[in-house]
Amino acid sequence: MDCRALLPEQLPHATKLIRDYVTNFPKLESFYSHPPDLTSVIAEARKLEFPEDRRREVAEILRAQNMQFGASLQTSANLDRLANGAVAIVSGQQVGLFGGPAYAFYKALAAIHTSRQLTKEGIDAVPVFWMATEDHDVDEVRHTTWFHEGKLHRFELSKPAEADVPVGRIPQNQGSGQDAYPYRLARPYSDMGSDNHRQGSRRQVA
Repeated sequence: MDCRALLPEQLPHATKLIRDYVTNFPKLESFYSHPPDLTSVIAEARKLEFPEDRRREVAEILRAQNMQFGASLQTSANLDRLANGAVAIVSGQQVGLFGGPAYAFYKALAAIHTSRQLTKEGIDAVPVFWMATEDHDVDEVRHTTWFHEGKLHRFELSKPAEADVPVGRIPQNQGSGQDAYPYRLARPYSDMGSDNHRQGSRRQVA
């Protein structure tokens, strides 16, 4: 695989607003409260206050969800940290075929990395990945494309009979063979490093 780093301004389809927000924040500072950097994240994290009873309730809901996926001891420990005051670095993505597009994994990894950075700075933080299983756009997630031997290849599942329902409710075994629907296979996000968290619509805590 040919891997290379791209600057924000080199990414296709990025709007001028996004490019300026990432690379020329002073131009937009009158519209946003803080720039997109770790210093600002740390400053905001130090201000956070969340009612203890609500925090415990959220942590227990996440624990119940994560246990359904066979959560690791590390996940359980991170949920304990969340219940005891850790901040949450939250990211997420609509679930998709075979885990969805690559940027979904990058989002999860970014949440893990940022939480580790904050913890090193003395702010206990845990990553949370939200799987948007309530999304109804089956057509958007029933196909995937990959690059091989200089060409783009597309794999597409037939449209399920239950199309007008949240994607997360379509049974994994609907259809057979190549048409088996793996929409409930959000598992790729559960084991991406020791800091992963499962949460929902489903949410995963690392």
